[in-house]
Amino acid sequence: IYETWNELESALESYIKSANLIAQHKRESSLTSLINTSVILIQLNSIEDAKKALSNALAIAFNKEITLSQSTMKNKKNNNAYLSYLNKLIPKIPRIDSSAESQILHLGESHCLAFTNQTIDLKGKKCILKPSLVKGAKAFHLSEESRKNPQKIGFEKRIQQNLEDYEHIFLSFGEIDSREDEGILPHCKKTGKAIQDVSKSTAINYFRWTTKSLSQQKKKLVYFGTPAPFMLDPISDQSSEINKQRLLAIKTFNTTLAKQCQESGVLFADVYQLTARNDGYNSNIWMLDSVHLKPKALHELFKNIKY
Repeated sequence: IYETWNELESALESYIKSANLIAQHKRESSLTSLINTSVILIQLNSIEDAKKALSNALAIAFNKEITLSQSTMKNKKNNNAYLSYLNKLIPKIPRIDSSAESQILHLGESHCLAFTNQTIDLKGKKCILKPSLVKGAKAFHLSEESRKNPQKIGFEKRIQQNLEDYEHIFLSFGEIDSREDEGILPHCKKTGKAIQDVSKSTAINYFRWTTKSLSQQKKKLVYFGTPAPFMLDPISDQSSEINKQRLLAIKTFNTTLAKQCQESGVLFADVYQLTARNDGYNSNIWMLDSVHLKPKALHELFKNIKY
């Protein structure tokens, strides 16, 4: 709750206390507390402490005696994903005094962590990126039509801070859920809606609500698209069709979001174009893992951006 409300110091205190109380049990919940501790420390620019928390989490993860209940199986999947990501990312985060430079606020899901403390010259001014994580948020959570949810509340809380202090505001909620077993594909299968229609409306509703929420900061906004998808092994006609559906969903989302930005005079960072090979699927050149961009992709993204 503290984390959702952007009260990071209180959230950190709670996670540390939780991890210490249950550390001896080596259970999935202790691992979760340590991962959350590391993620918050990154946002607070305490990189060395974040590394220590991650190291403790990795030690627990490697313990083969860790016990899992049915209720923690999904948590295990999320924990493993964050462990892998943070283990690759943290060594690449520069150790700098971010208070000494102009800053860019990078709002997003786990993608916003990728460019932590990276510097970029944007519109003639050197700036450092500061991440602000809204855990679990996808584009479909952030629209006028979506009901109140932790992700939407988290976004609203983060834009209540003094945004005048930032030179720019990046938004990395472009990842749409195009997995085989959950998200847009089964939604379309269940409802009978066309993938193109759902992707297009998701991008439009996401853009309209977030720009409305940030109307006073419109000139500062930069929207990030979503990376090209990785091709699943086409071992059957079914998986081949799923590949095509996922590609269609992501291409439609990016094209629509880019058009919305262009028509509104808002900057758009074309992550899809950077990451796609000739057939439209991910080239893996600019990826840290199968989901997140490498930190050095930041500068490549802005080489050809049109101001």
